[in-house]
Amino acid sequence: MNKILRLSFIAVMALVYGTMSAQTELLENGGFETWKDGVATNWQSSNTASTKGKLVQSTDARTGDYAALLKCDPNTNPKKAKNVRMAYKELNLKAGTYKMSFYAKGGQVRPGYAISVNGSIDGKNGYKYGSYAALSATEWKLVEHEFTLEAPTTINLVVMNPKTNDKGYTATDAIIDDFSLTTTDGGIDGTVAPPADITNTPETAYTVAKAFELIEAGEGLNAKVYVKGKISAITEVETTKFFNATYNISDNGTTEGQQLIVFHGKYIGGANFESKDQINIGDEVIVYGQLVNFNGKYEINSNNQIYSINGATAGVKNITVEQNVNAPAFNLAGQRVNDAYKGIVVKNGKKYLNK
Repeated sequence: MNKILRLSFIAVMALVYGTMSAQTELLENGGFETWKDGVATNWQSSNTASTKGKLVQSTDARTGDYAALLKCDPNTNPKKAKNVRMAYKELNLKAGTYKMSFYAKGGQVRPGYAISVNGSIDGKNGYKYGSYAALSATEWKLVEHEFTLEAPTTINLVVMNPKTNDKGYTATDAIIDDFSLTTTDGGIDGTVAPPADITNTPETAYTVAKAFELIEAGEGLNAKVYVKGKISAITEVETTKFFNATYNISDNGTTEGQQLIVFHGKYIGGANFESKDQINIGDEVIVYGQLVNFNGKYEINSNNQIYSINGATAGVKNITVEQNVNAPAFNLAGQRVNDAYKGIVVKNGKKYLNK
C-alpha cells in the first residue's frame, strides 16, 4: 500500500513539475529594474489603458533595486475622484489561458486587462477586471488573476488603483513588483497586426479631408496629430474661466463642405486664450490634438492646442493682440515694417500679432 502511495505521489509531482516547466513567461522588465526618462521600460501603453504620470520609480523593492509606485488620485471627493491605471505595452496574444501575478502593498488594487482594437480601447466594454485585492501597507501580498482568450487578441495588462469611494475606502498609493504573465497553451501571436501609427509632424500636417478619412477608418486615433485648415466658424472663445476656444476649420475656409470641430482648444503652445480676437475667421491654423468621432461629430478633442497661426509657430509665446502705434515696428528678421504688415512684429521689445 505504501509503495502505491509513493508511486502516486511521484506521478503527481511529475505532473506538477511538467506543467510548471511548460509555462512560458511573456513579460520583459516585470521586475521594474529598467527605466528610461522616468518611465519603466515596456510599462507604457500607446492608448488610454494607462494613466499618464501616475507610475513612478520606487526603491522600496521586493527583489532587486526598484519597484513601481502607482500613485492614487488624491481627490477625496468620490464624485470627482478617478481610478488610476498602470498598463503594460500592447501584447498580441494567441487564444489560450493566461495567468498574471504580481506582488503589491498599499491600499487596494484590481488586476485585469484591456482589449485594444485599432489602437483604441472601448471605455465601456474594453476593460476586463478580476477581483479587488486588499493589501497591507507594510507586507507584500501576491495578487493573481487568470483569464482566457477565445481568439487572438491585442491586450494591455492593467492594474487599477481605485479611487476614494463613499463606502469608507480612501485611495492610497500602491507599490508593485515582480510582475509576471504566464501561459501553458497560448503565447505571443505574430499574426495580429500592430495598431496603426498615424502620428505626423507640423510639416506633414493632415488636411481636414484626410482627418475625416482617419476618423472614419477609426485606426490609431489614440495618437495626437497635426491638422491644417482655415478657421471657418468660431463658436466660442472663453476668456474668464477655462480660457479655451471652440471653432471649426475647413480646407477652403468656408462653411461649405467638411467641417472639423476644434473643441475646447488652447492657444499657441498651450497658452490660455486671453482675448476673443486672438483667432479670426480665415486664419490658417495648424492644430495639435486627438481626432475623435463624438456622437457623429468629427472633432479634434479637448486638450488640443494651436501649433501655428498664419505661419506664427508655437515657439512664439505670450503674443499680445494689440496695436502700438507710438513705436517703430520690426518683423522677426529685424526689418522695419509699417502698420500694414501682417504677422509677428516687435515693438518696444515686445512681440505683437498684426492682423
